[in-house]
Amino acid sequence: MYLAKEVTLYALAYSLAFPAPSVLAHQHHEYDIVVVGGTSAGYSAAIQAARLNRSVALLETSKHVGGIAIEGAGGTDIDSQSSFQNSVTVGPLALEFYRRVAARYNNTDAFDEAWRNHTKAKNLWRFECHVGQSVIEDWLAEEEYLDVFLETALKGAGNGDGVSKSGTAISMIETEEGNTFSAHYFIDATYEGDLLAASGVPYTIGRESIVPYNESLAGVQYNTTFSQLTVKVDPYLVPGNTSSGLLPTVQDQALGKAGAGDKNIQAYSWRLCLTNKTSNLVPFDRPSNYDPSQYEIYKRYVAAGGEIFKPSVVLPNDKTDMIGIATEGLGFDMPGRTLEYPEGSHAERAKLFDDLAQWQKGLLYFLANDESMPSTTRTEWSKWGYPKDEFVDNEHFPRAMYVRDARRMMRDDILITMHNSQYGYPEVAVVDPILTNLWPIDIHSTRRIVRNGSIYDEGFIWKQGPDWKPWLLSYQAIVPKSSQCSNLFVPTAPSSSHLGFSLLRIEHTFMTMGQVSAFAADIAIKTAANSSQEVDYKQLREKLDAAGFLLDANADDLPDRVSNT
Repeated sequence: MYLAKEVTLYALAYSLAFPAPSVLAHQHHEYDIVVVGGTSAGYSAAIQAARLNRSVALLETSKHVGGIAIEGAGGTDIDSQSSFQNSVTVGPLALEFYRRVAARYNNTDAFDEAWRNHTKAKNLWRFECHVGQSVIEDWLAEEEYLDVFLETALKGAGNGDGVSKSGTAISMIETEEGNTFSAHYFIDATYEGDLLAASGVPYTIGRESIVPYNESLAGVQYNTTFSQLTVKVDPYLVPGNTSSGLLPTVQDQALGKAGAGDKNIQAYSWRLCLTNKTSNLVPFDRPSNYDPSQYEIYKRYVAAGGEIFKPSVVLPNDKTDMIGIATEGLGFDMPGRTLEYPEGSHAERAKLFDDLAQWQKGLLYFLANDESMPSTTRTEWSKWGYPKDEFVDNEHFPRAMYVRDARRMMRDDILITMHNSQYGYPEVAVVDPILTNLWPIDIHSTRRIVRNGSIYDEGFIWKQGPDWKPWLLSYQAIVPKSSQCSNLFVPTAPSSSHLGFSLLRIEHTFMTMGQVSAFAADIAIKTAANSSQEVDYKQLREKLDAAGFLLDANADDLPDRVSNT
């Protein structure tokens, strides 16, 4: 484990050197590279930078490194769809992670054979959250030049208090605990884009209209059919009485004009890891603040003839990865309930986490016990519970929710839109590719509102719109303009429209963008580049090619075209 300048030795935790925050308060640390955010992009960037013999600090707000992958999302988005195979686009460090996971299940030979033959085998990419967490912890501990700082949050989140700049360069960042970090280069690997915002780089939140980028699926959606309520549900506290107020979870917003932009973001959810394996099951308990009236929408949905969906095993050892939706019907997504999250303080986010966690726990108890639910629903949900071996430090419930949508960097010269992947649209020229992407537009509902007197979940986009194709991501999409910030990389909030970001927001793609950021930062330091924007792409390309990146959207193993029908 690398020890930075002026840093004292401290006790081991999770096989990583990390003390209680008070031990390190008001100390200064110097590194070659500082990574803010222990997401998939964050730990990938940190590991790759350390392997390049760069001193690296990885700062994570929570007690765990790994992001949503270790908080319920063990299902991954690799080879999960029948209409296409995207495993061939997995980057080299991401591939190493999944191979390490396969080794934990004694599946290395099968994994290697599937990769070698490009066989589609989605289960080989899936894992239990505690297994993924263990793999990441062990992996980080192997790197000599890497220090991990848990429970270390950027001061003020993204409001600017935590960043000092000298000209266009970040000179130092400060944490809530009073520590400071300086580095040649910084990598913002937060889902929220906190360092990006605090550094004064332009960003946006919400949905653009159709107008600015001519995206046919942009803005308000008048025809949301996927994961839509299948029956009409009265939205008012007193049925039929519009003046009585709206049911919990329903927003008081007009539908608006089709294609209009707004500040709404797609729904967050808890990636619920449940099990029906009796020997490993903790039953759903009744939360202390349980209020069944919060779930009136589910009661009315059933009374109107709707069916509650059921959990299903998709992970090893009889576990779920519930993403928040029912393909048809009423799911667990939380549209419109996290609008304050992206720009919230750490305290505001923590309160929101707690409130929504209590709501989700109460809903699980409601489905298994409330007599308004059909007996078949209660019987089915009573078979399930929290796994004893997951999230053992948080009563077996995920410690973070799925932040699908927050800040996005905005560059007026480089912007990822739906047209990058749109088949038949004029090819978007990319002279500096860093990865090949293969994932469709994927946006969960943005609002739960009233339409024609009934509840309407608006905004879900999945398997609709024009045919699409593999495409290349530009290096410049992950760095701000040099006039804005000259020593920053942004792998988790690239310059993109709302639709464009949805093409990229999957974990293995974040891992690859994080790895690229580390290669580029190393080159920038080595060549004394003036900024992250001026990294010699020829040198970067040589590094990426040598590492095994796929940088050809027309490669033989990729489809020419994917249809949504």
